[in-house]
Amino acid sequence: MGQTDGFAASTLIARQAAWEERWKHKKSEPMPAADPWLVRQRHLFNAGQAIDLACGRGRNSLFIAKAGYRVQAIDNAPSALEMLNKTASQQNLPIETLQYNLEKGFPSQCPEAHLLLCFYYLQRKLFPAIKERILSGGLFIGRSFCQLEKSATPSEIIFEPGELAELFVDWEILAYEEGEEPSKRGGTLAGIVARKP
Repeated sequence: MGQTDGFAASTLIARQAAWEERWKHKKSEPMPAADPWLVRQRHLFNAGQAIDLACGRGRNSLFIAKAGYRVQAIDNAPSALEMLNKTASQQNLPIETLQYNLEKGFPSQCPEAHLLLCFYYLQRKLFPAIKERILSGGLFIGRSFCQLEKSATPSEIIFEPGELAELFVDWEILAYEEGEEPSKRGGTLAGIVARKP
C-alpha cells in the first residue's frame, strides 16, 4: 500500500468511527420523523421491494415499510442498524438491515427494487449501479446538500448546482427542488423524484 492509499484508508476509518460515535450518542433520543421530501411523495408509493442507502437510524426505512414496502436498509454504522432493527422488530415491519461500507461501491447482494432512497449521502460512483438496480417503472427518491454556485473544485459530499437532475436526465423527473430550503447545517438542499423508463 502506497503512502496515498494509506492516508485514504486511515481517513475512511476515521470517518466511519466518527459516524459510529454519532449514532451511539443518539441511542437515547426518540426516532425522528421521515424526511419531509419523502413524505411529500407518499402518493407515488406502491407496495414492493425498496432499498434505503445510508439509512442511518432508519427513519425513512420505517416510513416506507409502513407504506407497504419490503425494505433492505443499508448503513455502515452498527449502532444505527441496531436501533433500526429494534424498532422494526417492535413494530413488526419487513425491514432487513445490511451493514456495508458504501465507499466500496454498491452492494452486490441488494435485490432489484421498485423504490430506492438515498438521503444526505453522496457517492457519485454509486449512481450507475443505483439506476441499474431499480426496476422499470420504479422510483428513485433522494435529497442531499447542494452548492448554490458552481465551484472550481467540486466537493466530494455536496452536489453541484443542477448535478442531481443531470444524473437522471434520461428518466422521467416527477419532482425536483434545489436551493429552496436551508438545511439545519447551513447551505441548501437538492431533492429529486425520478421514474425509470
